Amino acid sequence: MLEAICKHWEGPISLALYLSDAEAQQFLRYAQGSEVLMSRGNVGYHIVYKEGQFYPVNLLRNVAMRHVNTPYMFLSDIDFLPMYGLYEYLRKSVVQLDMANAKKALVVPAFETLRYHVWTKGHAPTNFAKWRTATTPYRVQWESDFEPYVMVRRDSPEYDRRFVGFGWNKVAHIMELDAQVSCSIGNVHLSAKRLG
Repeated sequence: MLEAICKHWEGPISLALYLSDAEAQQFLRYAQGSEVLMSRGNVGYHIVYKEGQFYPVNLLRNVAMRHVNTPYMFLSDIDFLPMYGLYEYLRKSVVQLDMANAKKALVVPAFETLRYHVWTKGHAPTNFAKWRTATTPYRVQWESDFEPYVMVRRDSPEYDRRFVGFGWNKVAHIMELDAQVSCSIGNVHLSAKRLG
C-alpha cells in the first residue's frame, strides 16, 4: 500500500511505523529494494519500537505529525489511497480558502470500497449527495462519530495518546479540532472532474 500511496501523493510524507527490531530490518530491506520508495526524497520514516500489547495508534499519529516540515498537513492513515492530484489540489485550496489567516480544517471526502455499510456515521456529515453536485466549498458540521480525513495547520492539536487500539481515536481528535479550530470542522469540495 505504501508504494501505491507514494505513486498517488507526490507531496511530502511523514510516516510512523510500529515495528519490532526484526520488522524494522525487514522494512529497511523492503524500502531499499523498492524503486518507488527509493525515488522519493520527501518521505520521512519514523520507527516506534513495539512495546506492550496495545497498538498505540494515536502515539504513532503524533510522531508523524511532529516531523511534518510543511505549514499544513493532511492527516491520513495507511489504508487511505488519495486520488491522483490531491496534493496539488490541497495546496491550491490553502490559498483559495485563506487557511493562513483562519483556523480551518479541510475535509477530504473518503470513500469506503469494501465495508462502507458497516460504519456509515463515520463520514455521513460529508453529505456525499451534496458533494456530487456542489460547485463551491460548503461547510460541514461535526456530528457524533464523524471521523473525516482532514488537512489542518501544522500547529493543530495532537491526537490524545491515551487512546490505544482502535475505536474512537480519530473521533476524539476531530472533536478536539472542532472545539479549537472553529465552530464547524471545515469545508472542501473535491471533484475528480476538476482534477483531471
